Amino acid sequence: MGSSRKIFLFIKASQACLKSKMRGKSALCGGVNPGKTAIHSYKKGNFQTMHSNDRFQQSIQLQGVVNPIIAAMEADGMQIQDITARAGVFSQEEVTCVGEVWEEYQNLGAEGCGYNFIVYREGEQVLGFACYGPRDLTDGVFDLFWIAVDPNARRSGVGRSLLTASEEAVRRSGGRMLIAETSGTPHYESTRKFYLDMGYNAEAVIKDFYTEGDDLAIFVKRL
Repeated sequence: MGSSRKIFLFIKASQACLKSKMRGKSALCGGVNPGKTAIHSYKKGNFQTMHSNDRFQQSIQLQGVVNPIIAAMEADGMQIQDITARAGVFSQEEVTCVGEVWEEYQNLGAEGCGYNFIVYREGEQVLGFACYGPRDLTDGVFDLFWIAVDPNARRSGVGRSLLTASEEAVRRSGGRMLIAETSGTPHYESTRKFYLDMGYNAEAVIKDFYTEGDDLAIFVKRL
């Protein structure tokens, strides 16, 4: 193997390792109890990724309907971080993580960082957000990094709408699979049921992943 090839693979592996540190436990508060969900990202091969805000907005406009879900803009940052902080299930480290991912999204853009933020907005108020992106070193596999809904907007369909919009965006980008990760504790049974109701398969469980007695449950939807 040539030295340039080795360097390329090292960079790719390093990017994957760095982004893996950004995985957190997210809260899905709309329609189900708060849960832990995680997401990850990167471009691989030649499949078409739709990271551009303009393309996301155009895809909505082409449908000819008013859609409350749009690509997140700079002004949404404060509300996104506020929703994260008020979700009631995040540690301070996880709240900080969302802020760091958002800052990277703002500084580099979706194409530059691989993170795609979308929001559910009513007027000027953000009721929820999702962040998704393609998984490093895979072909057409996407992760749901974060999905969170304002606690005041629970059971209003915001979470379902955000997840559906994420799936549609992944599909248009050439993605073939979306992965959602959550906790295996009894407290998050309704969250796991939510993914099953949304057409996800319970693919795997890693015992004691988060802490002793707190398993990682992996859900997959083939698009």
